[in-house]
Amino acid sequence: MIRDHGNLYKFCCPKDRINERVSAITQALNNEFGIPVETISLFSNLKCEDIEKFMKENDSLSIEKRYKLAVTVLFLHYIFK
Repeated sequence: MIRDHGNLYKFCCPKDRINERVSAITQALNNEFGIPVETISLFSNLKCEDIEKFMKENDSLSIEKRYKLAVTVLFLHYIFK
């Protein structure tokens, strides 16, 4: 029997926590690994201003932009850790 667990992640990890995590990883890449926001911007096809604003206000980006940033940041974090 196949079950749909799509909403399980949403239940366990509220949106605010996910945004906080992406923001924290973005800051860690910048501060600890020395990856400039410009580099993250190039990989995610987002403006530097959007990324910097997101690190201050987690709800400042549209869901599409947050997804692009999350995929990029998690990939870079995986490579550099």
